[in-house]
Amino acid sequence: MLANPDAIQSQIQKAYQQPLLELEGPGIAIADMTAVHEELLRHKAYQDMTGNNVNHPNDYLARWYAQVISALLIR
Repeated sequence: MLANPDAIQSQIQKAYQQPLLELEGPGIAIADMTAVHEELLRHKAYQDMTGNNVNHPNDYLARWYAQVISALLIR
């Protein structure tokens, strides 16, 4: 999940995506929630997906986490 663009935490979180993606390999799956969250933010307001208005998901975004992880497990 990306941090609220209005919060100081938002300045570095996007930079974590590429190094994490590079960890993928045999026996290592990556759930790219950064990309999913970026797409969701094109359609919904940040406040619709946050539990603390900074960097924690609410129940809506937690369901997206579950869907992305489930998709990885059933490949």
